[in-house]
Amino acid sequence: MRKLIVILTFVQASIIQGLLAQFQNLVPNPSFESFPSCSEAFCGNDWCDLKGSVDVLTFCDTPSFYWNGYIYMGYINNAPQNWNGYQTPHSGNNYAGFAVYGCPFTNAMEIPQVKLQTKLQNNCRYFFEFYLSLSDSSWYGSKNIGVCFYDSLKLANSAQIFNGGFNMSLFEATFQPQWIYSGPYLNDKSNWSKIAGSFISNGTEEYMAIGNFCGDNCLDTIITSPISNKPTFGNPGCPFYKIVYYYIDDISLFKDTTYIGIEEPDYFQSQFFVSDDNLNVNLSNNSFPSIFVLFDATGRQVFTKVLEQRENRLMMPPLSQGVYSYGLIYKGKVMKHGKFVF
Repeated sequence: MRKLIVILTFVQASIIQGLLAQFQNLVPNPSFESFPSCSEAFCGNDWCDLKGSVDVLTFCDTPSFYWNGYIYMGYINNAPQNWNGYQTPHSGNNYAGFAVYGCPFTNAMEIPQVKLQTKLQNNCRYFFEFYLSLSDSSWYGSKNIGVCFYDSLKLANSAQIFNGGFNMSLFEATFQPQWIYSGPYLNDKSNWSKIAGSFISNGTEEYMAIGNFCGDNCLDTIITSPISNKPTFGNPGCPFYKIVYYYIDDISLFKDTTYIGIEEPDYFQSQFFVSDDNLNVNLSNNSFPSIFVLFDATGRQVFTKVLEQRENRLMMPPLSQGVYSYGLIYKGKVMKHGKFVF
């Protein structure tokens, strides 16, 4: 057994190094933490607007005052209190906000986009997820959310979409989302709703965007009741605030690394869970020694452990608040992986 452990230790570095890229979150700055406090410009720090004027919401200690039930402040893009209401970040200190619909304007959607860490590989499955919360001041809720992946050529040609105005037909033809949300209306103003899906890449995609890609043509809003104990911002007589405005946080995109083989059904019985100050890993029969690896949201390896027995209770390493990914590696293959929020 000692000889086996030595061999595992020797090859562990090369195995982990090879798997590190597979576990890397391909979305840079996934929780908008790289934006400085009191930042107003969303275009920068890896993110920009595909359409509209997306907001980055950061902690900014700016005095505010209330009048007639509305919030007024010198700097309105605050977190957790901002021009659209109040929401604590899903993780970290920052999040972003974008409109899906805005009365009385036509096709007034805003779409955040990000350049991925690397170009995606051909014929590979990628899993993505993000968290949404409807703002307090939104009059409506929606489920018109899509995720679009595209190349630099489409982005360069998008200038003609806005040439002399906005060409909705050309926009729809150019940016067709690979995935469209099909769940219930997203009208939760208190909590963060997890949105997740997957798609098969064609090997050209370099950018990712999230939002409403068909404008008012497929409007699916429902009236949602405001939260009375949370004040909202705006001019009481301005109809612009009849909007659908979502906060977004913790966006991730990972390549599917799950090993499909004869040992998969048995290995999938393995369990991972967090309790108190421990990481608990219970392996299925004949699946050890295995290697347990932990990565932060940026894909940085923060913890590694060789598991030599079926039940393993590991002391929690020093972790900051955020989203983490774990992987179980057996015979050089990723046999199980997942995510958790610490």
